[in-house]
Amino acid sequence: MTGRNYIYNMTSFASVVLAAVLYSRIVTASQEVILDADFGHLERDHQETHTSNVRITKAPSVLKQLRKVTVEYYCEEDSVIVLDLSVMLQDADAFSVAFSKAWICQGQHGEGAPRLKSIHLRLPRPLAYRPDYFNKEAWRVTGAAKIRAWLVNFDTWLNTEPGGGDLYASARCRDFQSVKVLPPYSRPHESPPCAVWYWSHAQRSPRLSDTDHCPLEQELVTFLNYPAVFNGNAYGIVRQLFPHHDPGLEAGRVHTVWAPQLTIEMWVYFLEFCPLSYMSPTGTCGLLLHIDRQGLLLSPSLLVHENGNIQVDILGKGGHISRLTIGKATKNVWTRILFTLNSRTWSVHVNHGKDLEEGFWTVYTYDEDVFVDDTYGLWNLGGLDWQVGSFIGYMGRAIFHRRRVLESYQIPRPDPFHPMFELHLTSREEKCQNFLVWMDSAVSVYQRYQKYLLRQRANICPNEGYRLFEMFLPVSGPELRICPMRHPRGLRHHRPVKRLLRKAVQRHSLSWNFLDGEMEAYSRRERSEGREVLLNISQGLISNATDLVSDKGLAVSTRAVQLLKQAACLGSDDAMFSLAVLLNNGVGAAVDEIQSLAFFMLGTLNRHILSIMALGHRHVMGIDGAPVDRDAAFMYYKQVADQSRRDKEEHKDSEIATESIRLIDEARIDAQTSEVGDLFLWLKHQAQNGVATAQSELGLMMYHGAQGLQRNLQNAMQVFREGAEMGNVDAMFNYGIMEYRGIGVRPNRTRGRKMVEKAAKLKNPHAMTALGWMALEIDHNMTQALNMFRKAKFMGHMDSGYYLGHMYHYGMVPQHPVDLDKALEEYLWSGNRGQIDAGTLYAFLVSRGTPKYPRDIYFGTEWARFIGEKNSFLAKPLREALNAFRDGNHALALYLYLLLADTGLEVASFNLAYLCEQNRDGVTSYLSKECQWRHYNMTTQREFHQVDAYSYIKMGDYYWYGCRGRRDLGQAALHYSYAALKGDPHALFNLAYMVEEGAPVVSAVWNSLQIPVEAQQTNVSLLLELYARCRESLRSEAFIPCSLAWFRVWCRDVWEQYHVYMKVTSVCGAVVVCMSVIFLCAHFLQQRRLRRDEESQREAEREEEDRMRAEEERERHGDGESAAAVPQHAVGPFEDI
Repeated sequence: MTGRNYIYNMTSFASVVLAAVLYSRIVTASQEVILDADFGHLERDHQETHTSNVRITKAPSVLKQLRKVTVEYYCEEDSVIVLDLSVMLQDADAFSVAFSKAWICQGQHGEGAPRLKSIHLRLPRPLAYRPDYFNKEAWRVTGAAKIRAWLVNFDTWLNTEPGGGDLYASARCRDFQSVKVLPPYSRPHESPPCAVWYWSHAQRSPRLSDTDHCPLEQELVTFLNYPAVFNGNAYGIVRQLFPHHDPGLEAGRVHTVWAPQLTIEMWVYFLEFCPLSYMSPTGTCGLLLHIDRQGLLLSPSLLVHENGNIQVDILGKGGHISRLTIGKATKNVWTRILFTLNSRTWSVHVNHGKDLEEGFWTVYTYDEDVFVDDTYGLWNLGGLDWQVGSFIGYMGRAIFHRRRVLESYQIPRPDPFHPMFELHLTSREEKCQNFLVWMDSAVSVYQRYQKYLLRQRANICPNEGYRLFEMFLPVSGPELRICPMRHPRGLRHHRPVKRLLRKAVQRHSLSWNFLDGEMEAYSRRERSEGREVLLNISQGLISNATDLVSDKGLAVSTRAVQLLKQAACLGSDDAMFSLAVLLNNGVGAAVDEIQSLAFFMLGTLNRHILSIMALGHRHVMGIDGAPVDRDAAFMYYKQVADQSRRDKEEHKDSEIATESIRLIDEARIDAQTSEVGDLFLWLKHQAQNGVATAQSELGLMMYHGAQGLQRNLQNAMQVFREGAEMGNVDAMFNYGIMEYRGIGVRPNRTRGRKMVEKAAKLKNPHAMTALGWMALEIDHNMTQALNMFRKAKFMGHMDSGYYLGHMYHYGMVPQHPVDLDKALEEYLWSGNRGQIDAGTLYAFLVSRGTPKYPRDIYFGTEWARFIGEKNSFLAKPLREALNAFRDGNHALALYLYLLLADTGLEVASFNLAYLCEQNRDGVTSYLSKECQWRHYNMTTQREFHQVDAYSYIKMGDYYWYGCRGRRDLGQAALHYSYAALKGDPHALFNLAYMVEEGAPVVSAVWNSLQIPVEAQQTNVSLLLELYARCRESLRSEAFIPCSLAWFRVWCRDVWEQYHVYMKVTSVCGAVVVCMSVIFLCAHFLQQRRLRRDEESQREAEREEEDRMRAEEERERHGDGESAAAVPQHAVGPFEDI
């Protein structure tokens, strides 16, 4: 739509009275923006939702006057929707509401689609404009503002007095978006309602406009303002401070490096202080570490001791000086740690409680000056890679005040609706309390019944529910005379857990309280018998939930959510992750991004791979309420990447290959096989006949568990041995290295090394690299190792680059010091060819920076994510989802891909979007969040080489047709050009169609496609070039349509260029044709007439001849009769004579 419809919906007198009662707080004259355009097959009707929900779909990134905010909402019952803007003013102790808008939402009662409403933010003058003579009270805002949308029950709204109570806390649904607030002097000048000619001059007047100001210099640096999870491993979030731009400020900062002044504020939630205390000689783990490029500690650094004391490290003249605080921090509560450093004196305040009234403080003064240069090195939150572990818990906020020493009362408490408080970590276990109490009683019931069966030696009970109160008698009491109840009574959806719990009681110990102490929902205790029982039950509940979706589709997603909640209460990380995904997407429950975040974080605490990846994905994309923070994302992805390295070396029989197969790739789907599949049997037959390629392919398939096969190291070893005996060089290496390392067989290093050496003599690069590794790790012959690695690299073997980088990284190259730059280059060379170890180490080095290459967290995050997505933990769910699709179970496939898509896995997002596009049986109606375009868009945000052309085409269609009201021709052309660069003829055809429709396309698009400048001069030459490239594509199906389009354009061009000559020629040709036709007709008629005359003459002649012949015949017959008659009458007389 090009305009906005202002609909005044005052349908009755009651609505007028209601508006008066609400003190004009509810605006029923709402600006309803109806985006109901029909875009054909490309625009899907938005799925119906059956639960109340509110979501901000469009919000500005920078706060400015009259910026539009779009809210999508659905009301099951009569409710009130509120949109407001909250800001934290400088020196204030609470958030202020700068803008508010409310409107009535009439209940839809499970019918209809979500509604959209667009609202323009009308900001107060002090917040919208820069300070000047007319705006002297400009607001200075601390941090970012928050646009909040929330839905509150209609009765609750009526019963709350204006300004009384906290309606936001009682809201049924909430959503928010952070928005950047411009500094006062970066805001625009206020313009008068009616522009006058002298206004621009007045703004430049020093008396009327405060134009003399310094450039913005940020002295309050936000290290962290969104909860981060630390699970005890040696990983952290790295930040970097930069010098001031203003020379005066920078000179002042440099002048105070020997008399530093700074304040650090951190909010931490401790679960365990230091689980990896053995990594540090002092038994401490990291909180905030100031490090150099090599990871050495600088001043100051804050750590937490395994006993809970806070340790402050300062680098003095004689080395590190460590001091502990007197008091100890508290677990399981949000704690504020305030550290100040004023020249030689530091103080630490540790407080918690509602008003931070509980806690302690410690002050210490050094005998020497302290040197602190905050721009040198890096600042690390949490653990330090390979050196210092982290605490277990959460960090919700970390603020660094440069060149300022603040007292505790000068720092305001964060917003009570800050995400770290909305997680409700303290009370989250209470939500499982009812279920856990029921579990405790159920165990007692089943134990009692099992004890009764053992005593009575019977299999049945005559009266199952008779005298139920007997269940409360102690087992150690007198012998029971009646049969106790067989099943406990419980809440809804407890039938599966009853069945699983009964089997567990029958299989395990029958002690009265064998599950006692194991009922905590979220504990990190060591595995025990009771804990194993609970995890087995939770795994059974997860299987039940998956079977429900498989059999009945997403229509029973509510029941699946209930089962997953029970499994999550029993401590299952898989259940927590699945439940988090369903809550995040509104499947089986209302969208709850905060609770979803809490479950992701709980899984991350237990080092659950999918949960860790989900948090990293949120911070990379900036979705679901999380800010874009690549440093935090790198911490999460680095954990998964390192785990991928470790899994690669374990060689478990249960592991399979992680394969990224798109649902549009029919060739790869058809290539999936099994031990009885045609492809496998054919390869096996070829391998037995000595075909080298079949031997290598079959052996690798079984070694990695690829293409639908289960991993079978023994069979792979057999195939490689047979190939080696037949002279297959690759098989020689594979067989030799497996025997050397004892993979699938008992290790035999002597025989294995001989086989590898034999393959190396035949110029096998894998074998050369393996011999180099043996020389490096076993023989410690650095020169020989270096030579072998260089030879293998010359032949293009990817592992050789990793080992060369390793040698440069740790100074193992003879007569060559440590060279991080050279190591980085070698890691990059090898990582580009798919080497996992090299990619991980490149991500680490590039995230820190080297002397030659500056720190680049973008590439560090992308590489860590790329390696993390190869983790073997993803292989099984990917294969299950693919098999479900091949079996025609689209609901189960969508469910499984939905779980994987929340981890940011590109192929899962693509396949999920494709299934949502197909929308078999209306499965998307059970997802509250939009599915198709959301995930196609996410796939296009990845690196160019990872994105499929189909995703670019779909997003080009999205912008071209204006799906969901967002038409953008420039973006459409850009996405089509990306697809065209990948060789897709469909994209070229669409670009040509845009040109024919007259859509503006910038020259940068054509330049990226390397279209000659001559072809860009006219639309015709451009169209001919595009259609010609489309016709020459490798895809045969594009030849006919592109050829026809090219011929159509060529014919039209010929006509437009020569239409005058063609018209004259056509007239002359028409005259000549007409004259020729007339001549031919006249000639034809004349000839016809002549032929007719000739025929008539011939006919006459024939008739005359016939007449003459007839007459002759008559004459001949007549003369004969006369001659015969005369002698009969005349003879007599003559004879007589």
